[in-house]
Amino acid sequence: MVSLIGLTQAAEPPHLTVIGGANKPVGIYFQPFSYRGNGVSPAVVIENNLLFHLSQSGLFYQPGRLQPEKHWNLHHWRLAGVRYVISGDIEENERTIDLRLTVSDTLGTTPTFVWVELNADAWQQATRVFARQLLYSLFYATYTDDVDSQYLHNVETAETRYWMALAKTLKRHWQNRVRRGECQVTVSQLPGGQLHDFKMAPDCDAVLAEEIQSLFEQVSNFPYSGHQAPFAQTFSVTFVARP
Repeated sequence: MVSLIGLTQAAEPPHLTVIGGANKPVGIYFQPFSYRGNGVSPAVVIENNLLFHLSQSGLFYQPGRLQPEKHWNLHHWRLAGVRYVISGDIEENERTIDLRLTVSDTLGTTPTFVWVELNADAWQQATRVFARQLLYSLFYATYTDDVDSQYLHNVETAETRYWMALAKTLKRHWQNRVRRGECQVTVSQLPGGQLHDFKMAPDCDAVLAEEIQSLFEQVSNFPYSGHQAPFAQTFSVTFVARP
C-alpha cells in the first residue's frame, strides 16, 4: 500500500519548459535518510531506488563528486548545480514503513513535504511505485507550468508519460551552447507525430533561435505510438538555456 498527498490533474495541456539541451539534466541531491526502528535500516535501498528512477529518466541526475558542507544554504546548492535537495526520515514498525520526504527547491519556493506509508511486507515494490510518482511530480514542477500537478497522488500516467516523452525528445535534439536566454515556441503536429509547423516568439535571442531552428530540423517525428489518447496537435514550449 502506498498513501500519498493530494493532486488535481489539469484539464488543459501544460506549457512545457525544456531546461538545457542534450546531456544537461537537472541536478538533484539526496541527503542521507534518518531511520528509527528495530530492524535493519532500509534507508540506503530506498534512497537508491528513488535516485535510480529519477536518473534513468534522463531528466534528472545527482552530481557524483559533490561534497556538500553542513552550512550550505539554498544559494550554495544552486551554485553547485543542484535544483532539488531531498531529505528523508524513515520510521518502521511491524506493519508499515513510514517515509517522510522534504523536497527543497533551491530556486527558493516553499519546500514540499511528502508522506508515504509502505507495506512492511512489500516495501521494495511499494518504493518503486512511489519513485515513479516522485518522478512525475518533479517533472511537472520542473518541466511544465502545471502547478496543480506538483503534488503526488493519482497522476494521469498516460498523459504524464506523453508529456515526458515530448520533453525528452526536444531535449535530446537540442545542442544547447548558449549559456543564457529563453525562447517560447508554439508547435503543431499531425496525427502520427509528424512536425507540421513551429513558430518562435519575436523576442527570442538570435543565437538561441538558431539552435532551436536546428533542433526542429532534426526532429522527424514526435512521440505518438502508445500515446494516441493524450496526443496534443498543438502545444507550446519555452526553451531555457543553461551553462
